[in-house]
Amino acid sequence: MSATILPIINYPNPILKTVSESVELDGKAYEACSSLIESMKLTMRAENGIGISAIQVGVPLRIFLVEMRDAKVVTFINPTILSKSEEMISTQEGCLSFPGIFGHVDRHESVTIAALDETMAYFELELHGIDSVCAQHELDHLNGITFYDHLSPLKKRLLSKKIAALPKT
Repeated sequence: MSATILPIINYPNPILKTVSESVELDGKAYEACSSLIESMKLTMRAENGIGISAIQVGVPLRIFLVEMRDAKVVTFINPTILSKSEEMISTQEGCLSFPGIFGHVDRHESVTIAALDETMAYFELELHGIDSVCAQHELDHLNGITFYDHLSPLKKRLLSKKIAALPKT
């Protein structure tokens, strides 16, 4: 199967609240993941994103991609946060599932994540700044949490008309 651009699931589609399943480590899973990952890369780039999770394209598997500051795309399969800094940073986040909507979210300035890469090899990676923020944002998606869930009730009220106007997917 060749890689294709996939449709993005927009909020408030209930699939975005789904907790994603771990990827099973067998030959069939590897082949399916490889095709999905390539399609996710194409989709992320077509949408000018710096991160994407499988749930955003309707696949409830624990996979996400982040385009790092050095432009390298890193694949995280079955990711786990091993450690996180006490230092927090507040950044304005957007999301492919919330086109045109942004809000400030507090996240850990650095995290260390253990995961499998696209070849199913184990790795650990320490991330800082925007790379850390993006990875935490995408990992939230795997747990059924969106950046919108982190916003204050006031900010949610201010965004309610924009949220209501999002295309339904």
